[in-house]
Amino acid sequence: MEKKCYISKLYICNFKPFVYETKTDKPYFTIDFRNDKKTSSMILSGPNGYGKTSIFQSIFFALTGTLETGEYVYGNRKLQEHMIINDLTKCCFVAIEFWDEIERTITLVRYSDKGNLGVLKKIEEAKDFKTFIIDGEFDFDDLLENNYEEKTRKDIADIFGEKNILEWIGRNYIQQEHEGDLILKADKKRVDFLSKFIDNETIECYKEMDQRAINTKKDIDILEAEIDDIKKRMKEEVKDISGEEPKCEKVFKKIEFIWDKNLYVDTEPFKEYIEHAKHIKEILDKAKEYRELRNRDLVRNIRNNEAFYKYYILNSYSPNSLNKYMGLCEKKKYLQNLLLEGDILWKDEVQEQYLSKESIDSLHLIRENRNSYLNSLNDKQFLYEQVENFRKQIKGHEDEVSNIFENQCPLCGKNYNGNIISLSQSIQQAEKIFEESSKIIDDSLEKNKQVWQTDYLKFKKNIERELNDEETDEKIYIDINSKEKFSNQIEILKTELVELNELMTVSELEIFIDNIKFNEYYKNVHEYPDVLKSFKKVVDSIFEMIEKKLVNEDTEKQDINMLVYEENKNKITHILKEELMNDKLKEKIIYLEWKQKQKLAHEYSVNKKIFDEKIVKYKELCIKSKKLEKVLKTKNDARKEYLNDLMKYLEIPLYIYSGKLIQTHQSGLGVYCFTGQNDELLTEFKMSTDKKDINKRLDVSHKFSMGQKNITNIALMLALKKIVKTNLDVFMIDDPCQSLDELNMASFVEIIKNEFNKTQLILSTHEDKIASYIKYKNGKAGKDMIMYNVQEELYTFTE
Repeated sequence: MEKKCYISKLYICNFKPFVYETKTDKPYFTIDFRNDKKTSSMILSGPNGYGKTSIFQSIFFALTGTLETGEYVYGNRKLQEHMIINDLTKCCFVAIEFWDEIERTITLVRYSDKGNLGVLKKIEEAKDFKTFIIDGEFDFDDLLENNYEEKTRKDIADIFGEKNILEWIGRNYIQQEHEGDLILKADKKRVDFLSKFIDNETIECYKEMDQRAINTKKDIDILEAEIDDIKKRMKEEVKDISGEEPKCEKVFKKIEFIWDKNLYVDTEPFKEYIEHAKHIKEILDKAKEYRELRNRDLVRNIRNNEAFYKYYILNSYSPNSLNKYMGLCEKKKYLQNLLLEGDILWKDEVQEQYLSKESIDSLHLIRENRNSYLNSLNDKQFLYEQVENFRKQIKGHEDEVSNIFENQCPLCGKNYNGNIISLSQSIQQAEKIFEESSKIIDDSLEKNKQVWQTDYLKFKKNIERELNDEETDEKIYIDINSKEKFSNQIEILKTELVELNELMTVSELEIFIDNIKFNEYYKNVHEYPDVLKSFKKVVDSIFEMIEKKLVNEDTEKQDINMLVYEENKNKITHILKEELMNDKLKEKIIYLEWKQKQKLAHEYSVNKKIFDEKIVKYKELCIKSKKLEKVLKTKNDARKEYLNDLMKYLEIPLYIYSGKLIQTHQSGLGVYCFTGQNDELLTEFKMSTDKKDINKRLDVSHKFSMGQKNITNIALMLALKKIVKTNLDVFMIDDPCQSLDELNMASFVEIIKNEFNKTQLILSTHEDKIASYIKYKNGKAGKDMIMYNVQEELYTFTE
């Protein structure tokens, strides 16, 4: 709202003492600030406890979403009631209609459809309330039906042309004995509070200018770095080269180098190419030294990998030789297991590939005889146990058995009547017969056992004889199985050995490099341990020969570029084979140097053009920066001037208002203010009743009583209201009479009716006489003021 605006109506529902009304058509409470369709000031009257302060708080809450020193939010301690909402099952809202000088109306609403029990903590906007800004007058039914867009506190501030609505509240609302009163604040907080008025006047206007100055400085720094870089690249002017382009062809046909090709693009890094080409030329020029150095490194690398020699040698054998050896190892293991006389011997399937036909037949026969023996042994044991059990049952009852069966054997049917011995005596003699029979059976079984055991011993001797003939080694078997895990190390050893042999041509080494020769000479894997010793001996002899030579010739102290060596060590062997290409390499270097000069000449002309363009841009940025510095200096000068003027404008009304309000007569002395000794900055804000040596005197907050402090705070806030412009021209004081006696109250009324004739004032008092006096005096001065008795209005509304 670009024009001066005021509060037209206030709607309160289910907020603090204002209940959700069910006895009327509308559930909300309405306070009308208009009188004859004109916005009026208002003085709230009536006894304490009926909602005067709650009306102020409802306005405060609608504008900010907060209450007093804190905002309604959730925290950690659970409460049993809401600090704002009466009936948690009903909606709660505060709506304010504002209208301006052209009678445009907008409505600000803080609304919650129901309450949630929460807790209190630090300031944060109320979470369970939504904020709406509605164009037009308030309509409760329309609010419930329409889904309005939610707004923020900043949106509210923007409507009234404020930077921060909380700052507006701080300037235009004096609460009862509030700890946040400016008079009670520390000096630094006073300075911060007043500085915002100054900065808010200039920040929007010059914010973009400040950022442009910062960005321009960054651009200048970046451009300076770019110019320095171009200067380094343009250190020497390179003129265009003339003459015919040198001949170009690939030097090394069998070796790939990034710099060695038949055709080049003008943008390639010829400087690096020249350096690499010269490195190769140095190797060819010092072929002997680089060869010896490579030999040394190769043999040292090979000896450092001695742990992998055994895998390398085993890998040299043909697969057939290795498989044959593995088969013999597995046969040996099988034969050893047969001798353990476990399941492999007696039960498992016979591995016939490891045994002779004679041994196979013998083993099957032995198993058959042994199984027959075991079965007979089991049958004899079973029969013996059965007879023994039966004999135990009838022992001692022989006469009874004889009588039952009438002296006739129940087993064989023999009749013992008339016989020499009776059935009873025959049963008693059966134990001896049974023992004799058992001995006969045992003798027969023992003969069977001796037969198959004799065959087994013969079989065992044959197996032991075969084992003695086997020369396989289990460690070699394990190494053969493990060699695949070290295939990379085997390949590296192979590569290094081949390269070493190419450089030195060691005849003893060739057999360990060529697999065909190796397998012609070493056909049997059984020889592997001796072969491994021979290989190690050859490597050690080469190492001793090279080390001895190095000591004698002091090769390590030769003038060798180790960077060149490290860069090309894996290609040195191939490079040294191309010694005849040295002349062609010289021609290639000449060609690359020619191309580099051509490239530099072109780059210089390009860089010169870029350099000139950047210099022009740099000058323009410097001019722009200087202009911005002048503008910002003007801003700082204006800020300083505005600060001085503001303090002058503030000091006069503060002195007058405080003099009228604090003293016992209107012509009494007022309060002076001191803003520090720095003319350019607001460094402090002290108030004193004596202007002489004010910087050395105590602030009034250390001398005045609490009542005088409150009065001084009212004077200061009125003085600020007098000098600070705002579109929302509303000023609220909650019960100023608490700190003013009758004479001071008369002065207060004089100030508000004369100094703030067009401002909408909202005051409160519990004394009807003072309320009537304020209304009367303002009415005489032409300032319309409504006297609103909260007790009567609220009681009538809820009756």
